[in-house]
Amino acid sequence: MMAAAELAALRLKDMPSTNHKAIGFDQRDQAFRLLDKNGDGRISIEELMEVMEELGAPGEDAQEMMQLLDSNSDGSLSSDEFDLFQKQVEFMRNLEDRDDQYKTMLGEKLQMADSSGLIQVYRKELGNRLALS
Repeated sequence: MMAAAELAALRLKDMPSTNHKAIGFDQRDQAFRLLDKNGDGRISIEELMEVMEELGAPGEDAQEMMQLLDSNSDGSLSSDEFDLFQKQVEFMRNLEDRDDQYKTMLGEKLQMADSSGLIQVYRKELGNRLALS
């Protein structure tokens, strides 16, 4: 489904946007409309399978994604269900970015502590304590 959303996002780059204030919402709405090929306001399993096949994924992947995202189990995705999915993807991407930031910060702090000799001092003190035990 992420790949399907990304395909829709790529298609959106070719579409002009006149309202720059509502770009985030407008892009999500446009992505939904691109996946809703028959324009009925819902993404059916057939529409989802078609998009997934365009991406080279087997039909079983589309069925599995539909089961995961179809919160009311009606066999299709509403714009609200699709919007919730996109928010979850955005949340996960933000977590990954934060994780990378904290990993970098921790690495820098450990390197600074190691270069100042604190790690060796603590290691020596811990070794002395263990030897006395």
